[in-house]
Amino acid sequence: MTTTILDQSKSYLGTCQCCFNQQVTKVRAGGMTFRMVLHGYERPGDGWIIGDCRGHGEQPYELSCEFTKTWLGQVQGMLVRVRARLAALVAGEVTEIDAQVAKTREERKYGDRSAYKTITVTVGWVNPDHFRGGDSDFAAAIARNIRGVEGNIRQMESTKS
Repeated sequence: MTTTILDQSKSYLGTCQCCFNQQVTKVRAGGMTFRMVLHGYERPGDGWIIGDCRGHGEQPYELSCEFTKTWLGQVQGMLVRVRARLAALVAGEVTEIDAQVAKTREERKYGDRSAYKTITVTVGWVNPDHFRGGDSDFAAAIARNIRGVEGNIRQMESTKS
C-alpha cells in the first residue's frame, strides 16, 4: 500500500462537521490529514477575532463524521437542560436571575463599548435607573430570559435536524 503525501501549500474545500458549510481545509504537518481552517468568527474592527465555529480544527465531514456525532449528543443534553430552565422560568420558580442594567458613563469610558452590564437580582428588585435602559424590574428580567431561552431552544432544535 502506498501513502500519498498531500501538498501542504494547497488548500482544499471540505464540509464542516458542525455548521455544514463549505470551508477551506488545510493539510496538517506531515501531509497526512486535512483540518478545517478557522471560520465562523466575527471581526468587529478592533483588531480581534471574536468566536469561531466548533468545527474549526476538525476533519471535514467527507473524511469523518465523529465530531458531528459527538456534537449532536452534546446539543441533545443541552436541550434537556435548557427546556428545564424554561419550564422553571415560566412556572415562576426562579427567585434569582441575571438582569441587564445600563452602565454609568464612568463604567463605559475605558474602552468597553457595551452599554449594559449584568447583575444578579432577586424577586422584588426594581431598577432605579431603568430610564437609562436595561431591565426595569425582576419581571422584565424574567421576560428577557424567557425570550433568550426560547431562542436558544429554536437554535438547538435546528442543529438537531
